[in-house]
Amino acid sequence: MFHLPLPQLCLALTAAVSLALCGCSSSTDPLSTDSYRVRSGDTLYSIAFKYGLDYKNLARLNGISAPYRIYVGQILNLGSAIAADASYTVKSGDTLSEIASRHHTTTVALASLNHLSAPYTLYVGQKLKLGGASGERAAATVNVAALPTNVTVQGTRRTAGIVWSWPTNGRITDGYSDAELGNPGVTIAGKRHQAVKAAADGKVVYAGNALRGYGNLVILNHTGNYLSAYAHNEQLLVTEGQQVQRGQNIATMGSTDTDSVELLFELRHEGITVDPVAYLPKQ
Repeated sequence: MFHLPLPQLCLALTAAVSLALCGCSSSTDPLSTDSYRVRSGDTLYSIAFKYGLDYKNLARLNGISAPYRIYVGQILNLGSAIAADASYTVKSGDTLSEIASRHHTTTVALASLNHLSAPYTLYVGQKLKLGGASGERAAATVNVAALPTNVTVQGTRRTAGIVWSWPTNGRITDGYSDAELGNPGVTIAGKRHQAVKAAADGKVVYAGNALRGYGNLVILNHTGNYLSAYAHNEQLLVTEGQQVQRGQNIATMGSTDTDSVELLFELRHEGITVDPVAYLPKQ
């Protein structure tokens, strides 16, 4: 029988115990700027949400078809869409939409990142940043005075072919900003155990607390490649895969991963955050 020297044996045992304790995963995931090892509780939607990617592009990049099942330990290629320092040199015949498609991001995200305005005219030799939705974004000025002071779930508004309503009652304490460190949604203050409702008809694609900073989180998938997210909840009332109707109770308001009782409501289209107030009924 082959025997390891004592120092090597100790190292091997330590490594084996460490792997057993962490479930063969590493606390340093993602492995690089381009890859991620799936952990318990992850879904394809939650990973895409975390890195500001379009879940359909992420699935396509990794050869995963609907219903987008993944397994613990699986290595996902996140693509160049999240490489903040990546760039591309425009060649003859290139269009912005084609470049965005090849690099697994959207035309809107690429235009915003490079401060381009429609009709997005390019020139040969132009350097484009490829940071995608999770990289640097152009700052937006938010007119806080223009935000509604208090909101209620009463009333609806149809935008993007979807009927939307406010997810809860309360006072808006922080509005949306697409600045790099801005608020990715709308923060609404309320009372603990207050009802949090689905803002539109959809399917629950994530219900858990694996995304740091969001606490107990629910993510709904809607038609037109829209995702709505409801963070910092006290209790989750729905499960993944469940179909929900607009106005249905999906959680209760809480303070998980935050210092006060509030709801952070985010809306994303093709992985890109958008201002929820532009879609919700005026108050």
